[in-house]
Amino acid sequence: MLFAKFKEIANVGNFDLDLPNGADVSEAIDKICLQYPSLNLEEAKFLISVNYDYANHSKFLQEGDEIALIPPVSGG
Repeated sequence: MLFAKFKEIANVGNFDLDLPNGADVSEAIDKICLQYPSLNLEEAKFLISVNYDYANHSKFLQEGDEIALIPPVSGG
C-alpha cells in the first residue's frame, strides 16, 4: 500500500507482491523498487508498517501481510 507522494508517483495505491516464503520487509522493498522505479526508494525517507504496526527492514513477512510505505508528511 502506498500513501501520499508515493501513491501519486506510482499512480497506484494498492498492489500485490509475490514473495518467497520467509521473505522480509527488505525483500519486499526491493521488489517494489523493481516494479515502481520512479519511487526512488533507495534515496527516499519513509516509514514502513506491516499490518498497521510500524516495522523495520528485517521483519519477516507471512502470506497475507499488508505492507504500507509512508512518506514524510509536512504542512500546516
